[in-house]
Amino acid sequence: MRNFAEHTSMHGIGRVILTKKPEKRVAWAIVFVSAWALFALQLTSVLTKYFEYSKKTTAQLVAGGAPFPAITLCNLQSLDFYVILKFLKDREESKSNSNIVLNQPVGINRPLPRHGELLLDAFRKFWDRNEKTEWDKSDLDAVLSRTSLKSNLPKDVLDEIAVKQQEFIVKCNYGNSNCNLTEITDSHFLKCFTFEPPNIRNTSFENFQSLSEGIASGLSVTVFTGIQDVEHNYTNIFVPGVYEKGSPLSGSSGVRVVIHPPGTEPFPLTEGQDVPPGYQASIGIVPERRIRLGKPYGLCARRNRYQHNYVDKLRGSDTEEREPYRKVSCERMCMQQKVIKECNCFDDTLPDMGNVECNDAVCWLVNKNDTQCNDIQKQKVVACRRIASIEECAMNDSCNATLIADTLKNIRCADNVTNRLMTDLEALSKCKCYAPCDEFRYYTLYSLAKWPSSGYERDYVLSDIFTEERFMSRFPEDKREFYETSINRTEFAKVNVYITDSNVLEIIEEPAIILTQLISDVGGQLGLWIGVSVITVSEVIETILTIATSGFRKLYRKLKVRVENPEEEIQTGSSLV
Repeated sequence: MRNFAEHTSMHGIGRVILTKKPEKRVAWAIVFVSAWALFALQLTSVLTKYFEYSKKTTAQLVAGGAPFPAITLCNLQSLDFYVILKFLKDREESKSNSNIVLNQPVGINRPLPRHGELLLDAFRKFWDRNEKTEWDKSDLDAVLSRTSLKSNLPKDVLDEIAVKQQEFIVKCNYGNSNCNLTEITDSHFLKCFTFEPPNIRNTSFENFQSLSEGIASGLSVTVFTGIQDVEHNYTNIFVPGVYEKGSPLSGSSGVRVVIHPPGTEPFPLTEGQDVPPGYQASIGIVPERRIRLGKPYGLCARRNRYQHNYVDKLRGSDTEEREPYRKVSCERMCMQQKVIKECNCFDDTLPDMGNVECNDAVCWLVNKNDTQCNDIQKQKVVACRRIASIEECAMNDSCNATLIADTLKNIRCADNVTNRLMTDLEALSKCKCYAPCDEFRYYTLYSLAKWPSSGYERDYVLSDIFTEERFMSRFPEDKREFYETSINRTEFAKVNVYITDSNVLEIIEEPAIILTQLISDVGGQLGLWIGVSVITVSEVIETILTIATSGFRKLYRKLKVRVENPEEEIQTGSSLV
């Protein structure tokens, strides 16, 4: 130790060991111990800050650092005006003898009136047998709502009553080129149409075209919003699903515009902006990118924990490509899982988790056995808003009215689960749907202008629509004859979506203390309080190895003596006795 004290670079220990006067040795010992105590205190503070995993946020502007968004358009009228008008006329004509409509084969001549009558007749039986009063309207609104109509109509009937793309989208341009939109289904609007920017892969946003500023470089879509006026009053005729009582969007006309990250599912009833007929909407986009830290610094997600894609695996069509993660999609799928668990049915107003497969009236819930990674099991499941055997019920006077009662029970259960999670943030947080680790946000600047104008340009606009685009030729003959006399020139709208600033604000989370900074802080405290450096540590290690080596050598000599002179060892032991 004296040799170590004489040569070490550690401050203080030499004074404690080599000082001859006792009072000085005690004083230096106190200083030395105090310095080590203060070092231990500071070291604890440094390590505590590091293991708190605090983070800092930096912001920077990056040129073209975000993809152009996807834009989804939904007609606020939702239903084909001409088909609904024919339905109203059929209902008025057949009020005296509804069996004329009911006995028509499915999908022939007038499938919509027939299925509408099936819904009304089945509910009428339930209403009469349960002695419902005329004031008890909640059951009627629940069973014959827009979403219930969609659940109970075959696909060919839904295709008939939904807005058609070629009749809704008059013209679409992106930059200087024509663009196409993809048809998607929606529980309220039945069909919406989505524009996806070119050359964007769903799973990666690293390779995308640079953003170009200006309205000429964005998306421009002309749409036909539908007929506004009806020549006859049909308010005395109830049509299932046409008027959604209690919905904030009921009775609206125009187009709903939803701007969302490319490759993701839109939620028109949660997000979006409305454009009225006869107007042009200019929607400027200010993109933003947020990159968050995951564990242990925070909570963020890269994939949807509720998206299983078991059905695709059964079909052999599953791929590694996944829809980019969105918190709202995760929360809706969590609600779907809760509905399936608590109500024993799935709600088709919520996103599909990839584990429900329907063929006609039969649906299957596909689950994965946790004990066997490749064991996928199927079990029957019902849709919450679908009436089982509705056709047989409507045609049979002895129909069991519990079919409607069961559907009502499922609807109320699904709505209660959804409303509970929507209003209880603590319950919703248990879904563990965290913010995305890498997220693009699109803030919008919205303005309106009258379109087409009442000036001389009006004729040119209408010529583009009716002559160059040949809009009227897109309708079937009977519908074309009706529209030629009914279309008002103000029943069109135009939507322009463009980038206002190609410089994208990137907000990046970074660790407040990284490992190299921790090492630097610890080294600074060692040097400040006790004068220890890497050289000092090497000296300590050298001293320890020297002491250990010396001890092993002494032990080796003793063992060697015992092995070489065993008799002398025995004699020594006898003489002791």
